[in-house]
Amino acid sequence: MDLHGLQRFSLLQDFSDAELREIFATANEQRLTAGTFICREGEPAGSLYFVVSGQVEISKKAKNGGSYVITQLSDGALLGELSWITGTSYGASVQTKQETVVIRLDGAELTRQLQKNSAGAQKFHVALLKLLAGRLTRMNEQVLESQAKLDDQKTGEIERLRERILRDWSF
Repeated sequence: MDLHGLQRFSLLQDFSDAELREIFATANEQRLTAGTFICREGEPAGSLYFVVSGQVEISKKAKNGGSYVITQLSDGALLGELSWITGTSYGASVQTKQETVVIRLDGAELTRQLQKNSAGAQKFHVALLKLLAGRLTRMNEQVLESQAKLDDQKTGEIERLRERILRDWSF
């Protein structure tokens, strides 16, 4: 496995070769054909996946039995981190859309490294917290933006209704 290639991931760009060797000692690279499921929603989680190349689609089951595509991700994406942190099953399905190369990192091994106070694992943990905090910040901004648009729409609808009432009901 190419350790320098791992530093292309924004999460890992500040890691030394020694830290990467420590964290990824038991990791393996997998080459997957298009249509392969990396994980399925509801399956027991246990691994984190780094998308080296290719493209994956993230989807969730709908109540009506269908599924909704949440997003598509490509090179540099990290998958499975939320399930590893929470200790729950995978919250979504991930399927390759084309030939894809991933590096599979065993979550139990990463947890063992954290419990041993491994410097590399500790650094990974902090980097992951920063990544998730950034995602949460962006999500908050998106929610506020959506709320502002909704408020603008409501205000516009109320104003149009007021004008119609004044026009139609004026004596």
